[in-house]
Amino acid sequence: MKQLFFIMIFTSLVSCASWSPTKHLAVVAKPANTNQLTARYFGASTILFSDGKTSILIDGFFTRPQLFSKVKSTQKSIDAYLLKNNIKQVDLMLLSHAHYDHILDSGYVANAKNASVYGAKASIDIVGKQMKNPNKAHIVKDRHRIRAGDFSITFYETPHVKKTTLINFFESTRTLFAGGSKYKKSGKNFSFLIEYSKTKILVIPSSGDSNGMLPDVEADIVFLSTGLLKEKNLHNYWHETVISTGAKSIIPIHWDDLNLFGTGKLILKPAPGTKKIIKFMTKLSKKDPERIIPIKWPPGFVTFNLDQSLYSSGPIKTQLE
Repeated sequence: MKQLFFIMIFTSLVSCASWSPTKHLAVVAKPANTNQLTARYFGASTILFSDGKTSILIDGFFTRPQLFSKVKSTQKSIDAYLLKNNIKQVDLMLLSHAHYDHILDSGYVANAKNASVYGAKASIDIVGKQMKNPNKAHIVKDRHRIRAGDFSITFYETPHVKKTTLINFFESTRTLFAGGSKYKKSGKNFSFLIEYSKTKILVIPSSGDSNGMLPDVEADIVFLSTGLLKEKNLHNYWHETVISTGAKSIIPIHWDDLNLFGTGKLILKPAPGTKKIIKFMTKLSKKDPERIIPIKWPPGFVTFNLDQSLYSSGPIKTQLE
């Protein structure tokens, strides 16, 4: 009976996601040399930044529990992903907020890699209890700034995306049955400005918007969440995160369908509605012919350079095709 209930709700929220972004957008290329500023995308808002000396992980979501699975961190799955993706080093972990699709595996990864963890109180209250060394878990506030190697990171409190009543009901019911109630409330949500040499990278893990939410922030590259983003909010969201920051390139994140991720399979599929949102974003990116802002699709699990090639509006060849 419980499974039938979830199937009914699930089918009302999703449809077949057959759209392939690589057919519509330029794809970020795999670099020849990783001793540069690089990124690797693992789905949702989990991104690994590195310069070959220091590695920074945004959130930590690898287990990917399926629709009828328990919402819990699975160490076997995490170990497999870390090994398969050759993730040997994580010095710093930045937590956006306390929902499970952002921090579920953060505690285990922090222990495995002896990483320091930074986030809002709600996130640290959960992850800190999972860490062998809780002294490496740090609560931060708006505009908090830290340094790691040649990186400088500033935390900006930004709105979480607003959810519909149906989505809230579905998520609350699911976490209640699946043992994930502690992840029900997001707590404060952070976006991150990562500065490295002359490059400024802005990571927006949740698609919420408000007027003036990133005052005086300048960015070259914006990793921009599209999760649950509605067309009616898109113009203001785009203005606040892209136009106001002077962004030169956009990399969509949190576009993947969490419920279609096969356990143990390295594959990401766009969530329903992604095609429509990206279509509108593409129109906005070309609205000013004197300032076309390229949108570059991140290949899942592939390391790519964060360099001048991201600012080109033309297609980039990739080893994935």
